[in-house]
Amino acid sequence: MDAAILFAPVGALVPQALRHVAKGGTVVCAGIHMSEIPAFPYSILWGERSVRSVANLTRQDGEAFLAIAGQAPLKTHVRTFALADATRPWPN
Repeated sequence: MDAAILFAPVGALVPQALRHVAKGGTVVCAGIHMSEIPAFPYSILWGERSVRSVANLTRQDGEAFLAIAGQAPLKTHVRTFALADATRPWPN
């Protein structure tokens, strides 16, 4: 995996996620609260892996942001893929 995002408030999942991301990968801790992250061997962080947290915002914060974002001149492009292809490498 290139990245993992953890919503569960379980710090013990961080080392497990690090073991599954590729070198250069990122583990994102997105829960509002999380239990202690246990000690883990440096070898699962080695290879430019990183652990990041995100700002923990409220639903009201999200709604306010989306109202502003809706006014931005964005151009989106959508590509649909079959669920059966979910584990295949991303096409160029």
